Amino acid sequence: MDIRITELGATTEPGFDNRTSIQSAVDRCAAAGGGRVIVPQGTFVSGEILLKSHVCLYLEPGAVLRASADPAAYPTRYRLFDLCAFISAVDAEYVTIAGEGTLDGDCHAWVDHEDAYYLYKRENDRRPFLVQFVHCRHVVLRDITIRNGPVWTVVPRGCDDVLISGVSIYNDLRMPNNDAIDIVSCRDVRIVGCHIEAADDCICLKTFLEPESYPDAACDGVTVTGCTLVSTSSALVIGCEVFAPIRNVIFTACVIRRSNRGLSINLSKSCDIENVIFSDMVIETRLFFEKWWGHGEAIKISAIPWLEEDEIGHVRNILIRNVIARSENGILVYGWRPGLIQNLTFENVDLTVDRWSKWPGGELDLRPTPQDGADYHKGVVKHPLSAFLIREAEDVILRNCRVTFTDAARATGEFHHAVGHDRAPGLHIEGLIGEAALPDLAAVAAVRILTPAEAENGAGAT
Repeated sequence: MDIRITELGATTEPGFDNRTSIQSAVDRCAAAGGGRVIVPQGTFVSGEILLKSHVCLYLEPGAVLRASADPAAYPTRYRLFDLCAFISAVDAEYVTIAGEGTLDGDCHAWVDHEDAYYLYKRENDRRPFLVQFVHCRHVVLRDITIRNGPVWTVVPRGCDDVLISGVSIYNDLRMPNNDAIDIVSCRDVRIVGCHIEAADDCICLKTFLEPESYPDAACDGVTVTGCTLVSTSSALVIGCEVFAPIRNVIFTACVIRRSNRGLSINLSKSCDIENVIFSDMVIETRLFFEKWWGHGEAIKISAIPWLEEDEIGHVRNILIRNVIARSENGILVYGWRPGLIQNLTFENVDLTVDRWSKWPGGELDLRPTPQDGADYHKGVVKHPLSAFLIREAEDVILRNCRVTFTDAARATGEFHHAVGHDRAPGLHIEGLIGEAALPDLAAVAAVRILTPAEAENGAGAT
């Protein structure tokens, strides 16, 4: 069954809310056992839409479905952060959004003011997720273009069997919290051949324990393949929020450009991240405006509690191989205390440390940390850097890795060793090619790597 939304009164009249027409089309298709709700060429504005089982929302070439800028157009609140959504499906199966058209979140309607590097959101409005699937099975998002997400953009939550293929996401690179794809407590997810530009994380895996009580809150069995990514924060991320395990994850064959941080595992909460492979990547990372988390690291792996009272799990069994990276910082492995990071392998990683942007460097960005407070600034620590900087991690292997410092990087004085390590029992280095950034330093050296509290109290680092 196919229903064109214009058959039920939808119009391209500017400012007209078409949600009644679109929802009626969805309901009719669902009642008939399934079908397509077709958005034809033209720009149609709508408030919240609830998709149902066996229904495909299909956007024809030239079709634009734009989220309403009126907060009253989103009356339904979902328990994850009490947020609403533009398009949702809840407890549904075989739900699809496809076609050659565009979903537009109209993020600038939710902005109070802006500068050259940041959009300041209106604090009293709850920006809507753009697309979310809650506790669904057999979900497909294919081929469409998505623009201007106001906050998290595509959010499967507690879902099984999710395919996101050939999707292009163009979010404003100055909009806070506009993660492109957040996979939350899902199983058997494939993200294939997507192009993503976002100010916040491009693709992020998280787990939450929500009042809906998913049967299994873990994230398990996720593959990301053949994507191109640009982020003002981090491109490929696991964490920070890990309230249930995240395991059995593969990221491969991706290109990351013009990003603040490339590959990132940030464990801040009580459960484990394990069995993760990052492979066959090309990465370019640079420094950005200080409000964005990240400090030009090609790779960051950390286990740091968000709050002092937080329990924290483990990061273990991580393999990073066949990576070529050019970055304005380097690679950071940072455990808050002994035993939190275990069994980490870097193999065939070719890292060039360079400097070309105008932003200040020579800092560790450890945010979020218990010391941060409301402004999240104390987690940024002035500190000597190394190409590989490793603190409180067990059984780390560097095999056949290469480090190059450019003249521009050496001239800053920010960089010291090819490998600096602090309390890294079982560190094994095999086939390392590269020298220190400064001529009087060793390529590999034991150093002191500070916590934010130590840095604030004036302790010295090496």
